[in-house]
Amino acid sequence: HTHVYALDGTADDTHPLNSVFERISGPFSKVFHWNLDVVDGMPDYLRSLGFVNVSEKKHPVPVGRWHKEPQMREFGMFHQTILGEFTTTIMARHGAMDMDAEEAKALTQQVLTALDDPTIHAYMDWGSVWAQKPLS
Repeated sequence: HTHVYALDGTADDTHPLNSVFERISGPFSKVFHWNLDVVDGMPDYLRSLGFVNVSEKKHPVPVGRWHKEPQMREFGMFHQTILGEFTTTIMARHGAMDMDAEEAKALTQQVLTALDDPTIHAYMDWGSVWAQKPLS
């Protein structure tokens, strides 16, 4: 799910990654036809195809190396690397996001700084969706 949040108030809608996701969902998607929120609509899509017993679950995954539990900290570090590289790469298409190069560079730096800040206890949800094929 493309939304960064924190349970303790250290991250909210103003987190710079949320700005990146808004740019991708807005101007960028108009050009490249991306849908980053596909998992949000997946349960309804599966139902429309006739699947039954559709279930979904959100799993909070840390963003960054801040978590105290070793396994969650490791997940957070992987997530940090992936999101940092994703942001750096996607911002190369700054024109498709109605940004100039300097704006894109500044937003990228804000994201990288936030990802590396252990005082920001950010999460993103990993979505799992499963269903059963109906009996014939």
